[in-house]
Amino acid sequence: GLLEMSRQRLSPSLGESSHHVCPRCSGTGTVRDNESLSLSILRLIEEEALKENTQEVHAIVPVPIASYLLNEKRSAVNAIETRQDGVRCVIVPNDQMETPHYHVLRVRKGEETPTLSYMLPKLHEEAMALPSEEEFAERKRP
Repeated sequence: GLLEMSRQRLSPSLGESSHHVCPRCSGTGTVRDNESLSLSILRLIEEEALKENTQEVHAIVPVPIASYLLNEKRSAVNAIETRQDGVRCVIVPNDQMETPHYHVLRVRKGEETPTLSYMLPKLHEEAMALPSEEEFAERKRP
């Protein structure tokens, strides 16, 4: 017959012990380009704006993404605000963030605070501790 033997590794391999997962790409090796990521975030903003009782949608994004959304896609952002009567879209550039990281947060009616837009990252620090791209728990709440 055939005898198969396997050896159980007792310590991590050299690669595992001397390398770490890239914090920017989360170990995938690729990062979406700015235009693609911007369009994805724009769709997320619209999805959040469609939800019932939404007063504002805050998108805290890296500077190049904010620049693209506020300049090249300004008409699309305005169209979302017009279609979703009364919903305000706030796009805040954050120089501490790098692509592909971002946060899209929904503010319900009655929860809004009179905070200046550049202070929003500090206001949302706790909520931004959630996984950014898959904000499942936050997006599922009505």
